[in-house]
Amino acid sequence: MIERLVRNEAPSLIDTDKANELIDAINGIRNSFGRNGIEVSIDQQGSLNLSLRRGTASGIKYFPFEITEISSSDAFVNLGTVNGIAPSNFQVSIGNGTEFIYLDVSCSASGVDSLEIKSKTSAPDGLEFSENNMPSSFEYLIAIISGGKLQHQIVNTNLFAEPIVAYEEPKVSVQLGEYPNKVYWTWKVT
Repeated sequence: MIERLVRNEAPSLIDTDKANELIDAINGIRNSFGRNGIEVSIDQQGSLNLSLRRGTASGIKYFPFEITEISSSDAFVNLGTVNGIAPSNFQVSIGNGTEFIYLDVSCSASGVDSLEIKSKTSAPDGLEFSENNMPSSFEYLIAIISGGKLQHQIVNTNLFAEPIVAYEEPKVSVQLGEYPNKVYWTWKVT
């Protein structure tokens, strides 16, 4: 155990109150039994070791975009990526009814630019088609919460989005050298 400092007896460069806060935190950790299967111990050199408690399973593993906690007003989402881009937030406000948690993904010709986790009371629209270029954004459902409880975890992996041709439609009239079809693009998410 680390001894607390006494005011006016500590070296002049140390703020006694701040140092005691740190000492109390370290001592608290050292004396902790941990929670959720975590064991806290001190080895012979005095180093602090945090490990899985003996006899427990491999511990808690969270997956990408997994809902990790739900409070009365918020849902907390584990880190995940789309094309290596992480969302700008990991917490989203929710109501008491059914909430659809989804990714709002902004895109450009270079790919995915940004994404944000959002919620709404109706399911997001399916992936849109856009004529002659890729849609500039799309919404992708990751979970459904109802009555403050997780009902369905739909996504539990990092995602990859790529532009693809959804379909082609023949043009009524075509100019010389012009492509004969209208090309409709969408995003394929895997």
